[in-house]
Amino acid sequence: MSYRKKGTKRKRLNGGGNKLTYIDLDSRLFAWYREKRTAHASTTNVSDIRKEKVTFRQLERQGRLLSEELNYLCPSSKWFDRFLVRHRLSLQRPKRQQKIPLEEVHQKATSFFSFLRRASRWAPKRGTMCAFTPRDIFSMDESPFSLFGGQTKRSVNDINTCNEVEGCLSNKRFCTVILTISGKDQRVGPVLLFKGMGRVSAAEDKQYAQSVKVFFTPKCVINKQTMDKYNDWFISKVQDSHPKMLTVDSAVTLYADSVQIPSYIDFPLTFRNMVMDELYNLKCFSLTSYGITSHYDVLVVSLLRRMTHLEKLTLYLRINVRFSLHHGTSNLFGDTHSYVDQTHFHNNVFVHMPQLHSCKFSISTEDVHTNDIQRTFTHSIYGQTACIIDHYCSFEAIYHVYSLPFQFTRLENIRNQFPNIMLHSVTHLSAYDMVPMKHEFFMRISRAFPTLKCFTLVNETVQTWNQNEQESDGNSLYSVIEYLSSYITSRHTCT
Repeated sequence: MSYRKKGTKRKRLNGGGNKLTYIDLDSRLFAWYREKRTAHASTTNVSDIRKEKVTFRQLERQGRLLSEELNYLCPSSKWFDRFLVRHRLSLQRPKRQQKIPLEEVHQKATSFFSFLRRASRWAPKRGTMCAFTPRDIFSMDESPFSLFGGQTKRSVNDINTCNEVEGCLSNKRFCTVILTISGKDQRVGPVLLFKGMGRVSAAEDKQYAQSVKVFFTPKCVINKQTMDKYNDWFISKVQDSHPKMLTVDSAVTLYADSVQIPSYIDFPLTFRNMVMDELYNLKCFSLTSYGITSHYDVLVVSLLRRMTHLEKLTLYLRINVRFSLHHGTSNLFGDTHSYVDQTHFHNNVFVHMPQLHSCKFSISTEDVHTNDIQRTFTHSIYGQTACIIDHYCSFEAIYHVYSLPFQFTRLENIRNQFPNIMLHSVTHLSAYDMVPMKHEFFMRISRAFPTLKCFTLVNETVQTWNQNEQESDGNSLYSVIEYLSSYITSRHTCT
């Protein structure tokens, strides 16, 4: 009678059950990784290395080669896992990329173009596409393709990018599209930009839709320096009068917050020949902008001239000196004044608004030459007006003009010059000067702005108090300070 063994004792591994350590292998494998995946061999910062990507299979293959060279037993897969944890490396297997032959790209591009034509019929009605500015596009956190919905993003991914090494297209997210918006019919015509040095043959070019333009760019737009080179290249290739909106599939990864508009883009030339439809149904319009703009003629006036049936208009604008007129030259509307006055508004805006009967405004033009200021608002449309001219140096000033009664809650960048009237609507006030503010200035503020809540004071020099002035006023200074402390909820003083 025989008995069957129920089990056998397992053979103990080398090392008595302890985890094997490969000191030389560990250091040499890490050196190989650093040399392969970093630009500088002297890099020792782990935080710079662990962001690089190497496949796990490549790591195991190199580990086996180094083990044979050092006469070590080949480590197990768990050892490579511990190696990654020990050096704080995070590896990711690359996704398999679908390849598309170059001669089939026209099918994807034509499909994408057809979808944009259908979407363009309702997209401008949402407002954003119709009133875009280049500054808005360059600073967007999300791709403007989201305006058309998720289907557009999928179409962009299908178009893909040229792989110049293999001579075909892969689904890397580097396809750039230029959308040109025509003011006549609001249709969108895309321009496809593929990374690589390829070219589209004449026969293949005929397969694309008529309004689709295809170009190959030498580099992908990934930073400001590359963007500047790309813009120079693209502007030389595409010559038309339509404004251009640069968009990508993933604006967050390609543009940082610090990216600015290239200085060589001339907005007046971009919008000079642009034909815009009239806004017949618009009766009332209000535009409030607390920031300073240098493109008033291009963006604001062009928009106002379309409102031919407007009846009520409200404007709050802060305009930097009209840069195209700073040296006495005329702008695209034939105006020669560097500031906004009655003549400018009548000739360039109100002549296009025959039904306008009410206009409330507050407009300030900064950095104006003092010898340019000649006129004030006197037309009956404006009603009663007031004008402030702040001379902060011998040859430049800030020109404020506003309608009365003042209806806005903010008054920005005033100096010692402002009218002795009560402005009940103002809750936020900012003042600036290159010399210390006198006690009389704060007395006037307490009387002119009874509902003030936020007061910002900026001085080029340190604010000081005159002892003799305090004694002559008695307790008046204390009353002003008590007023500021009791009613103003936010105070900012900068020197």
